[in-house]
Amino acid sequence: MDIEVTKKPLLLSHDPQLDWLVAVEFGAILDGKADEEYIPIDEDCAFARRDVSGPVIGFVLNEYSAYDPAEHPNLFEGFRFDIPVLGLEQASLNEIVLSARATISGLTTADV
Repeated sequence: MDIEVTKKPLLLSHDPQLDWLVAVEFGAILDGKADEEYIPIDEDCAFARRDVSGPVIGFVLNEYSAYDPAEHPNLFEGFRFDIPVLGLEQASLNEIVLSARATISGLTTADV
């Protein structure tokens, strides 16, 4: 099964107090999404879809500070996203996490 991925750039949101990192395509919201609109990775991380059969539009990562990309090596592959605030094009989830840690660690993004 091939799953489409958005071509739109993603907005990155980070809240160090609540310890989450979210990336979602510009103009989309994740509040109120049904469980079926997510592709779970583990209990703290999931890819989000526009709707049940729609394209992947980003991801949600709870317990961001504890997330270890080495525990999910397959996430260096797979879905690719553009994250303008980090200067990334066609980056994997793990690449986004590593870049975010180097760039915005400890900072809250303006939209939070």
